[in-house]
Amino acid sequence: NTTTTTTTQTNRRINMWGSEAVAEFEAWLRTHRFKVSQDVVQLLPEAWARCQEGKGAVRAAEDVVVTGGFFDDTPDAFLGRVRVWRSCKTGKVQLLTHRTIQRYTPDKLPVINKGFAGGSWHQGQLYVCWPNRVAIVEPASSWAIKRHIDDPGFNDLHHVHACDDGGVWVANTGMDSVDHLDRSGQLLARISVVADNRAESMDQNKNNVINSDDVRDQAAHTARRGKDKEHVNFIVAEHHSSTQGACSVTTTLLQSKRVVRVDESSKQTKLLVQLPDSAPPHEGFSLSAPQVSEKRLVWNSTVNGLVFASDPNTGQVIRSWDLSKYPGIPRGWTRGLCMLDDGFLVGTSVIRGTAETWLERHNNSWNFDTANSSTAVTFIPFNESVESAEPKSVAVLRGSSAKIFSLLRTPEGVHVS
Repeated sequence: NTTTTTTTQTNRRINMWGSEAVAEFEAWLRTHRFKVSQDVVQLLPEAWARCQEGKGAVRAAEDVVVTGGFFDDTPDAFLGRVRVWRSCKTGKVQLLTHRTIQRYTPDKLPVINKGFAGGSWHQGQLYVCWPNRVAIVEPASSWAIKRHIDDPGFNDLHHVHACDDGGVWVANTGMDSVDHLDRSGQLLARISVVADNRAESMDQNKNNVINSDDVRDQAAHTARRGKDKEHVNFIVAEHHSSTQGACSVTTTLLQSKRVVRVDESSKQTKLLVQLPDSAPPHEGFSLSAPQVSEKRLVWNSTVNGLVFASDPNTGQVIRSWDLSKYPGIPRGWTRGLCMLDDGFLVGTSVIRGTAETWLERHNNSWNFDTANSSTAVTFIPFNESVESAEPKSVAVLRGSSAKIFSLLRTPEGVHVS
């Protein structure tokens, strides 16, 4: 009651939708000796959005689930929710807000500083990777993990795609392979994405002899760290009814900067997109975006802050976006890409430890001060120039050492409060 002027000024700044305003408000609370709860602080922008919603100024439009982990020497994971708020008049994005859904601790085989990697939705359930297991999360049951898919050969998993035909495909990064399992967890095929190993992989699968070494624990992850040759990051499987159950699998390879299609029957790969040597990719999926092109394009994010849209038939880059050109947006290890009708959401994470020199070891360098890197989600519009664009950002678990791995558009029927 005695600081009305200061509080009103801060509220005006919050109305500008800036994360800096929240930081300023938190600092003000600390200065005046209030105990600050991060759970409360992260609700401030959403509380303001609700007020604007009540006035008919904005509406809650899209919800996106965030998967990730922590650089805090724990094996813990988290799920979060980013909500996109749009103007009721123009339909343009006005604000992003974030709240934590739940923090998880693995019940066995913990691997520190990993958490959840990439995931996908299937029939209202979230399939998401621990580094050594696939968790199936049930939103309708308070986001509880209902069961796991497990295999002794899982090491540093990065992504999982559940298919309508009953199959589950896994980017088994530490083993340089794409793995095909059924819903019960039975391993059907382990296909190497390294050319030198592909013949051996085919022979093993013909005889149904698959490496039985258990590589799931912390020691195995430590021993294999950095030894993968391709570093398969992302996987999407498309079922073709005409081929009696066989799938065409698209996967993204960080080390060789390629997006390739793996044929399950022949175990052969076909190059779809070759990205520049300075652009190590993370996501890689095919999607139509009418505001960009009439064609279905391959979309890639790269860890150093680029987004590419390429023609899968020619490999030609149709459009690209460079996050460094947008002043004032959060920067960090870029990972997590989600398409909206008029733009995309992209995730950044704090850069810690060996990641600070990672680009230098891959013929590139960070174009920002990594000490100022942050974990956040940013909206970039498709058809606005860098000069006129007004990107919107929201911090994710600010004040912690959280890292984002994937951004997953919430399907119809899945409720996130």
